Amino acid sequence: MLSVHGSFLVACVLDVIGAYFMNPWLLLPYIIIDVIRLSLTCWLFCIVLITIKRAVNLGVLIMYAILLSFVMFVLLYLWGCVFSLFHAIFIVRTKSYRSVFGDDPLALPPKSILNKSNEKAKVERVKFYPSPNFNTEADKLKPVVEVNKSVAHPFGVRQSRRIKNDYVNELSVGHG
Repeated sequence: MLSVHGSFLVACVLDVIGAYFMNPWLLLPYIIIDVIRLSLTCWLFCIVLITIKRAVNLGVLIMYAILLSFVMFVLLYLWGCVFSLFHAIFIVRTKSYRSVFGDDPLALPPKSILNKSNEKAKVERVKFYPSPNFNTEADKLKPVVEVNKSVAHPFGVRQSRRIKNDYVNELSVGHG
């Protein structure tokens, strides 16, 4: 048991060093050992819940199951953070990423990049088209298409609703 915890301690130290120096291969022992630890912990939680189900009340058993589920979710989240860092280090080391952000992945982007991105984001002209829901006056509503009242609607919509939906505010025409 001591050797298991000792190997996990070594993997954690390698994980911290790998995160500091941005070396993904030093993160790999922690990722592998923690997957094994998570699967064994999940198996252990299931065994514990199965063995205590006759000794405790059903409400207490449900409470333990929820508590152990939260513990597993937290452990899985922490493993996922390290796994995401493993992938992010490979992205940071690509030529395209370095051409934009430079060699230091933790530094802010240069001001020239920030200024160029802000210049492209300017809006030249804005048009406002009012919605037909705001103008409810009946004289502004005109039929766009004449409705054939003898044809049944394919989806079973009532005729009064079809006629109401075929009227459009003339201010809203041309939204595209």
